[in-house]
Amino acid sequence: MTGTLTEKQQRLKKSLYEIFNNEDFVVGIGSTIRGDDEAQEMLDFIESNEWKDPYELTVKALLIDHNRKQD
Repeated sequence: MTGTLTEKQQRLKKSLYEIFNNEDFVVGIGSTIRGDDEAQEMLDFIESNEWKDPYELTVKALLIDHNRKQD
């Protein structure tokens, strides 16, 4: 999530900083997530409370990246 962020991407960034106030963590996930659909998928996961620590959010972002349809 670099450059101009959409409203949804800004919400994700804010949520990530609230969970773990660490720039490397937020930038790592932000650079993995593309577009509003993936940002929403991350937000949904965060709000589901199905995770226990920030590590699991990183894994979720990597799974989203892995499962992204290749153009």
